[in-house]
Amino acid sequence: MKVFNLFRYVILLHLFTGCGVRENTNVEIDSLSVVQSSLTAQAVNSSKIFSSVECIPLETTSESLLHMINKIFRKDNFIYISDINALYKFNEEGILIGKIQKQGTGPGEYLSISDFELETEDTVWILSRNNRCLYQYTWAGELLKQINLGYWASKMYLLSPEKMCLYIGHEKENTEHQVKIINLRTNEITGNFLPIGEYEWKYLHVMSGIHYSKKLNGDGIYFFTIFNDTIYHISNDDISPVFRINILGKSVPASFFKNNYQDVLDFYEQYARKYDYPYGTVSFTEYESNYLFAYFMDKKRHFSIISKEKKESVCDFTMITEDVLLSGYPIDLLEQNFLFLRNNELVILLLPSDIMEYAEANLSRKEIEMIKERIKYTREDQNPVLLIVNM
Repeated sequence: MKVFNLFRYVILLHLFTGCGVRENTNVEIDSLSVVQSSLTAQAVNSSKIFSSVECIPLETTSESLLHMINKIFRKDNFIYISDINALYKFNEEGILIGKIQKQGTGPGEYLSISDFELETEDTVWILSRNNRCLYQYTWAGELLKQINLGYWASKMYLLSPEKMCLYIGHEKENTEHQVKIINLRTNEITGNFLPIGEYEWKYLHVMSGIHYSKKLNGDGIYFFTIFNDTIYHISNDDISPVFRINILGKSVPASFFKNNYQDVLDFYEQYARKYDYPYGTVSFTEYESNYLFAYFMDKKRHFSIISKEKKESVCDFTMITEDVLLSGYPIDLLEQNFLFLRNNELVILLLPSDIMEYAEANLSRKEIEMIKERIKYTREDQNPVLLIVNM
């Protein structure tokens, strides 16, 4: 099921995302730095950097056959997963126990799922970017409410039972801002943040899989985009910058974004000819002692562990050697899709067939059988294995 690998086209688009687009602000914020001394290790062992490692194979049936996964959510011993077609509820053994599939063109149906948020044990919100709508369903598939947005939105975060934060991006149609907060009871917009750039809306139409992460202590969440080196804090109807990421003391000049590119590929081609900088906030996650920050450099996706005490990186890696449960299986962080769970655990989607190919080529027969049992391997095109790690 190679659909879980990053599409090469998307990788190319991600590779040009830069640090030049910044919010004008006089607020004093902390700087977090990726430093040269942390770049020595390209691969790290799971056992060295993670406090816990789980491996959850998802069963593959006609009802649970997943396509391109866009979100994973774990709560109360259940794992919720959405692809573009449906929302699935698995137990922690990877067995499907519930599903919402209302894809279609009729009343109360969505064209595709862009994001979802759990409201209660029985109700869920589904965002369909193509419909420009929010839908509230029960797990029985009953439509409780539909909110017609009238603008493109690709990601969301439920701030409270009444307020949803929506990420629009640079889609300047019926809106002037990248981020909105909507009251789910009244359907009113209570906050508009981050104006869409005068030039960027014409060509920067690239969506990221991650824009939000949980703040460890206190209220609110972190918000970030792949076009900005600033990390924001969102709480209720307020947004404020809290960190600026400094990658090796380099950043793309803001003036480079203020040109009339024909399209996003024209922008990338001109960028690739002129610059060889690290760039892009792919993800930002907080832990007790560190932040985990992901960005692009040298056509690779890097993860940096940034010490809260030092405010600079202490380790930087592009690959993980999974030596806890998968006998040294190498994970290239450019090739593998990854997401963050709501408790800030990192989940990496692994193809069982790739794991078995590695095992057959590198492990003993006893180890091969152990891996086969651990990932419940039955066939080449089965659902992915969720590798869930925490720091």
